[in-house]
Amino acid sequence: MLGGHGPHGTHLPSHSYGHAHQSHDAPHVAPQGELWALLSPRVLFSFLVGMGASGLLLARWLFEPLVVVGALTGGVLFERYVVTPIWNGLLRFASEPAQTLERAVFEVAQAVTDFDAQGQGLIAVELDGQLV
Repeated sequence: MLGGHGPHGTHLPSHSYGHAHQSHDAPHVAPQGELWALLSPRVLFSFLVGMGASGLLLARWLFEPLVVVGALTGGVLFERYVVTPIWNGLLRFASEPAQTLERAVFEVAQAVTDFDAQGQGLIAVELDGQLV
């Protein structure tokens, strides 16, 4: 849909000026952001759970230095191949964040009524697919 319809069949364009359109499919993450992402509570918790479970399982068959290496490897593998796919699958159901009226400052609007001497009047702008 290229735009919304205002009162009396007028056409409201819904594109904004001065904004670069970015794809939501491939977000750009800075290298510092990737390091901070590794320290998120979800990643740390799932890594520690995987490390603990791997350490308990490997302690029966391996001696101490190899148990530590196996536990670290198990924690990474658990986070990467068990928790991350589940998490990403759940996040597919998340909706796009709602736009606020502050965002409408950058949108093209149309005057619905005449403006009086004090500069008061009504305008119409499309926000989240609704005419506001």
